[in-house]
Amino acid sequence: MKKRFFASVLPLLLLITAARACGFVRDALFVSRFGTGEEALDFERGWRSMSMAAQLFPGTALGTLLIAELSSDGCIKETKVYGFVKKYTFAAMVFSALWLFSAAALFTRVFSLSDAVYCAVPFYVFGTAVFIMTAYLSYFGDFIIPALYSLISSALVPLMVYAAPDMTPGSYALMISFGSVVSALLIFSRAARRSPPDSSECVSLPFSRIAKSYIPMTMAGVFIPAGALMLSFFSRGGGNAVAFGFCVRLIFALVAAFSFGFSRVLYPEFSRDGRAQLSHSFVRALRSCGLLILLFTPVIAAVFIKGETVFSAFFMRGRFDENAVALLARAFRGAVFSVPALCVCEIMSKLCFACGIKWAPGVCNIIGIAVTFFMLLGFSGADIVMPAASFSAGAAVSALLLTVSIYMISRKEARAG
Repeated sequence: MKKRFFASVLPLLLLITAARACGFVRDALFVSRFGTGEEALDFERGWRSMSMAAQLFPGTALGTLLIAELSSDGCIKETKVYGFVKKYTFAAMVFSALWLFSAAALFTRVFSLSDAVYCAVPFYVFGTAVFIMTAYLSYFGDFIIPALYSLISSALVPLMVYAAPDMTPGSYALMISFGSVVSALLIFSRAARRSPPDSSECVSLPFSRIAKSYIPMTMAGVFIPAGALMLSFFSRGGGNAVAFGFCVRLIFALVAAFSFGFSRVLYPEFSRDGRAQLSHSFVRALRSCGLLILLFTPVIAAVFIKGETVFSAFFMRGRFDENAVALLARAFRGAVFSVPALCVCEIMSKLCFACGIKWAPGVCNIIGIAVTFFMLLGFSGADIVMPAASFSAGAAVSALLLTVSIYMISRKEARAG
């Protein structure tokens, strides 16, 4: 069992890490051209605003919900579910497009943001398709090819950014959106080749079941965009805001590289185990979280000991000067502890949804966001390290509350059984 698990996880981790490395290169090219000035600040706030809006139309949550419901119904034939998944995905893309364009109009009016907001819309619309189709393929054990396609689309973007010397923040956002479109088309083609659609056998999913899961699954993934947006508007000066935003993008990339492989492999297994096996699944989730924290320990040590050296080597080019590198290193020292906490949240949230515990991840995330918010109020005039540390504190509170909640539920069910 362990050999099969690691044989599935390790190639997936390598591919996801490679895709995030391409994101590092893309971001390094961006900050080298725009530094920490007003254009970069405008892009940061615009992109984070759209990220928050997209999270409130839950592409990730829809994919998560799909696996949980198909698992509980026992729908395991690909030909039976593919037609339904395709219709489900297109409907989600249409609704997310309408919602995001409305949100973009609101954000540009309220915050006077640039065209980067509108250029980010295709990224999140096609990202919805990527999330749902990747979840569908993962349910049937197809982990590697979607990750490979993600790597291909991620590698295209830094090549385009490098080839565009007169780039604006809007064109940068449009290039990222193009990568999302490519990834969605590739993953759709993979799903179609694996499962020829058979519309006569499509399953149905009542709207009432979607509605019941909508709010908790939306709130479960809102911590990173909400924290990033708060850091952006609470920071002291544009340079701090850009450093915070870049720091949060690096954190999300690390969380994805370390935890997404584990959660994609574990989640279908959690779903098939069902709620009756919650205590067994909880032990597996704890072991995975412990391994992730162990893997991340060298990264924490490297950031604290040689933060400026590491970031200088990767990012100090063009307008991202020595002062910007120092800001980023200080911000990362404060926020780096959020990574193991967010990895724990990722694994434990998937366990909750697979076992029918829908509200716990959302409630714990909201409490973590509140902790971050009130700490930011107290540290708004402090050095960049302390506001960044509030992001770590909020993530740690969410992870701890979620883990304790699942433990208490599993103990209660064990006693009842």
